[in-house]
Amino acid sequence: MKDFEKNLARLEEINEKIKDSAIPLEQSIALFEEGLSLAKKLENDLKKVEQKVEILINTNVTTSSDSDAGSEEEPEFGLFSS
Repeated sequence: MKDFEKNLARLEEINEKIKDSAIPLEQSIALFEEGLSLAKKLENDLKKVEQKVEILINTNVTTSSDSDAGSEEEPEFGLFSS
């Protein structure tokens, strides 16, 4: 997760630099490209974490419902569904 935090901090830094109208257009474009790349990496990292959380939640629910004799259906939590 250190990479995630590092990339997020860099993306915020890029955002502030792009907002500064004193930088040349070429530098703004280069920063924008870097920002897009970082945003894609961050999005992928978040998806991985969301999948892990879903697995943990569903595993916990399965374990809990296995101990409940009357439970026939396994509840699903859509915390991160789109």
